[in-house]
Amino acid sequence: MLAEFINLNIYTYFLVFARVGSAISVLPGFSSAWVPVRMRLVIAIGICFVITPPLARYLPPLAATPIELALMIMGEIIIGLYFGAIGVILIACLQSAGSFIALFSSLANAMVRDPIADQQSSLISGFLSLVGLLLVIVTDTHHLMLRALVDSYGLFEPGKVMVGGDAVHLIARKVADSFNLALRIASPLMVTSLTYYLGLGILGRLMPMLPIFFIGLPLQLLMQIITLMLALPAIMMVFMKYFQDGFVMFLAP
Repeated sequence: MLAEFINLNIYTYFLVFARVGSAISVLPGFSSAWVPVRMRLVIAIGICFVITPPLARYLPPLAATPIELALMIMGEIIIGLYFGAIGVILIACLQSAGSFIALFSSLANAMVRDPIADQQSSLISGFLSLVGLLLVIVTDTHHLMLRALVDSYGLFEPGKVMVGGDAVHLIARKVADSFNLALRIASPLMVTSLTYYLGLGILGRLMPMLPIFFIGLPLQLLMQIITLMLALPAIMMVFMKYFQDGFVMFLAP
């Protein structure tokens, strides 16, 4: 009897860990390059110890065969990765917006190591991603991510097949929304840059001997940096609203 009880508890814990651990390995902030793998493992284990007792009622009984158990664990890992991918897509709007801004600011070739995307990206993309992630942590929005992960057990029940059509549709919609938001975030600087280019073109026609390149490039960089600093509060407010709405839909009513 004791052996059955211990086996059931181990099964329950590891089934929860399969979803939570895979989500933590992908979610923004937890999966950043500066967070060691051991630290992610400790965070996932600690979260599982806390949430496993209340989630036990959602879990199916112990599988009868090893194949059924393996399929069940694989399904939980897929759901966790899917949940984490939603977070990655949401924060990717800042990286795309930074690429657009860098392209129109003549900073597209100024590359830095982006710790959020764990790859090389433009200077503006790295800056916006870092500021956005800091706001997510400072405003306790990462608690919203964890709460949505817990409430996802009511939406994606363990042991049941996730509806592929709806899941793919949600991913496609979030990708489109992130790209749309990236264009809206970058639009003030894009409009400013295009207006500046138009003015330089007119000035070049009026004064053909003027060294437009040597005069225009420093002024363009200065103007774009000032515009970015003025628009940054509004950009972050729009991003935080979008990021929070992306996880609110997973919360239990």
